[in-house]
Amino acid sequence: MSWAFPVMVAKISFTFVLAFLYWYIFSQYHEHYIRLWAFSWTFYSLASLLELMHFRRDFTLEVQGHQALMLLSGFLLLRGTYAFLGRSVAKWMAFVILMDAIWIVLVMSVALGMLTVYFDKTRNELAVSEQLFLLLLENANDLIYRYRITPPGFDYISREASTITGYSPAEFYDDPELFFKIVHPDDVPVLKSILQPSTRGNTDTVLRLMHKDGSVTWTEQHSVPVFAESGSIIAVQGIAHDITERKRADLALKESEERYRSFVELSPDMTFVQQDGNYVYMNPAGVKLLGAKSAEELLGQPVLNFVHPEHREIVKVRMRQLLELSKQVPLIEEQMVRVDGKIVFCEVTAAPIMYRGRQAVQVVARDITKRKRAEEALRASEEKYRQLFHYANDMITLCRLTESGLPGQYIEVNDVACRILGYSRDEFMTMTPKDIDDIQSWEKVPQIMETVVQHGNNTFEMCLVSKYGERIPTEINSHAFSLNGEKVILSIARDITSRKRRQEELRETNEKLNAIIQASPLAIIAVDQTGIVRSWNTSAESIFGWKAYEVVGCQCPIALTGNHGELNEKYKPRLGDKVTNMEALRKTKDGRLIDVSISASPLRDRRGIAVGVMAMVEDITNRKRAEVEILESRKKAEQAVNSFS
Repeated sequence: MSWAFPVMVAKISFTFVLAFLYWYIFSQYHEHYIRLWAFSWTFYSLASLLELMHFRRDFTLEVQGHQALMLLSGFLLLRGTYAFLGRSVAKWMAFVILMDAIWIVLVMSVALGMLTVYFDKTRNELAVSEQLFLLLLENANDLIYRYRITPPGFDYISREASTITGYSPAEFYDDPELFFKIVHPDDVPVLKSILQPSTRGNTDTVLRLMHKDGSVTWTEQHSVPVFAESGSIIAVQGIAHDITERKRADLALKESEERYRSFVELSPDMTFVQQDGNYVYMNPAGVKLLGAKSAEELLGQPVLNFVHPEHREIVKVRMRQLLELSKQVPLIEEQMVRVDGKIVFCEVTAAPIMYRGRQAVQVVARDITKRKRAEEALRASEEKYRQLFHYANDMITLCRLTESGLPGQYIEVNDVACRILGYSRDEFMTMTPKDIDDIQSWEKVPQIMETVVQHGNNTFEMCLVSKYGERIPTEINSHAFSLNGEKVILSIARDITSRKRRQEELRETNEKLNAIIQASPLAIIAVDQTGIVRSWNTSAESIFGWKAYEVVGCQCPIALTGNHGELNEKYKPRLGDKVTNMEALRKTKDGRLIDVSISASPLRDRRGIAVGVMAMVEDITNRKRAEVEILESRKKAEQAVNSFS
């Protein structure tokens, strides 16, 4: 490439010089054959110039012009030579002619070589073009084929057949009927119509092909019949484009439209379309909400007729915004008027749409009448709760639960807490429970809060300290729950100062009573309804010999119910009966029988039900012995008196 262009420029320059030289000689001698040679070289110079242009731009027109000029130049050269043969020639002229002949031979050799190169180049370009064409066919995303009518079979089918049908081109070549076999049965008539001899022109059809794996491939066929000179169809050439995805998309769109229609029809929300301010579509939920008998009763009616007068202006503004800005308007609450005149509350949103080729507005309205009533009831309930919260007899506080599991800053406190603890509500809002708990009580808080978090609630006692330093014992019931996504603790604290005082008095009374029982000379024994000993004082230990730790929690060893044979049935005390001064024999730990006097009373619970027996037992053995001795002495005295009389 680097040397070819300069050589061609040199050749053109030399030919133009020769042409100029011949024209000069012709001007001197005016010979006919010299003029023919001058024209020959002029045409040859022009042909060389066209050859250079073709070399630079690769245009076919220059090649054709070059060939014509070369033929004309050769013809004129032969014609001039023929005229020259009958003339005498000067020596210098013979030398010029000899140089021309040599140059012509050289030029013709070069031209012949270039013509050979040109033909080789053309053949190579044709081979490359054919290769590119085949490459294009084989790598196209569409199935390209040529199907001959007689004998039936494929002359060509591209490799895309493997992708679209699952069958290789070789399988189609081997089985001419394969294409008919894989066409969907419902589409076979369409395929046959393409191959009918009467068919003229291009044909666009849609065929379903059964893929080798059993699936269906949708193809869009563009076929062209190939005719013989007789006018009969000898083949069909076509391109099949896989439109399965498009068909699926169309099917999905259709299904989506069906689902949307079903959704709108079955939606519990009122959905309607309005054009020019009138209803043009209304779903069943809208018919029901407005109390109409059917959608036809509403279609064509002005929308504003069913809007409460208080909301008509804002509805007009929203409709203008929808049509001018073509944007969805935000959700608002409106009041609508039913056919029967009743008012319903609705949440309404709307968006612009195209309906039957015209601009329209789609509106979705949800009936919130029940919710409105519920909100009113909730507000009333909240007011009751607020009154209960602030006017309860107990202190009620609400505080946050920190990440460490401890009660944090107060969120709310009631009036009772402010009054008992002496802090204002504003002061409470800057405090935490730690600020009102005494130091010893606060040490128990982590364990208490752990139980509250795990079980949801916990009841415990805590000593609170008022603003003035007064210590107030309280019983607190705390609950853990979430409020607006935040973990909080609700605590109800009851002042138990009076109860603590009563408990202390009861404890002192019990201690005094226990001291009396332990100091009593009588054996005082308590048993439950099953006969298990619950109390055994010191005198009982002395009288019967058993220590308290030996009998408490065990069956009573002295049978307080009088099951010894020496007692009459009428003296057997029953659970719940009161027994006074019942005398009986009882066995001691060492096996002795002693006489005792028993007074027993039932022990009752808060409901008055007898749950046990409390008995006071007196050892009357000595008294009984003395009575026997006195009786014997009296008998002896009576006998003595009788003997003297």
